[in-house]
Parts: sequence; structure tokens; C-alpha cells
Amino acid sequence: MNIEIIPVKGHILAYSYESLLFDRYKVENGRIVLSTGMCFEDKGYYEIHCFDEMNEYRFLSDDGKTNEFVLSAGEETDDADSFVYTEKQLIQDRYMEDNNRAYLTVVNRFKFSEDDAIYLNDYRLAGVINE
Repeated sequence: MNIEIIPVKGHILAYSYESLLFDRYKVENGRIVLSTGMCFEDKGYYEIHCFDEMNEYRFLSDDGKTNEFVLSAGEETDDADSFVYTEKQLIQDRYMEDNNRAYLTVVNRFKFSEDDAIYLNDYRLAGVINE
């Protein structure tokens, strides 16, 4: 996992076969520090998303192969073959700040197939909004 290319602060969503981690984080001294003050260790996670409003870093590991890339808000435009739809998903109380409702923003990019069916081509986690 490449710490240098993740957003400096934001939220982390990480999946392992035993658990799921969703928390706020910030990068300090080359380490990911969670809101609890604990340092995040990427061992055992097969999918990790570190994101803020503008960028998402995604790390995927499958059968010993790893893939990592950054998705950026600047790449999300409608064109003749696709369109972008943004949705807000209400998150659980334990992830809210200051007892305000909080929403995970997901930017979905849909495309049209050759037979004009719509399918989800890609998505980007785009931060948490408190209301």
C-alpha cells in the first residue's frame, strides 16, 4: 500500500475476510492514524479505500496479485457513452460526528452497452457529508 498517494486525511474503508473497518484517518509520519489514535496496519485486508471529497485511493489484493490506483473527481464527466450519478448513503450513528446525520457520498459512472442497456462501469467513494 502506497501511503504517499493517499489523501492526507479522510475516511478509510477496509475489508478483510473477518471484519470491516470504516473510520476517519489522517496521515502522520508516514502512517495512517485512525480516529481512535491507533495506527492502521494493512495486513489481512484484501480491499482498502482511502478517500476524501476529491480523490479515492483503492488497493485490491487477490490471489497474491495487488492492484492500486487513484480515482479523481476531475475524471467524472458525462459524455455520449456514459453519465455520472451521485448518491448519498446514510451511515450508522457510530460513524457520525457531533451527533449529526452523516452520509457517505458515492459517485457512480454508468455506461450504455451495445444493446443500449445501462450498467455500472465504475464508482468512487467521495467523502462523508455531515448534515
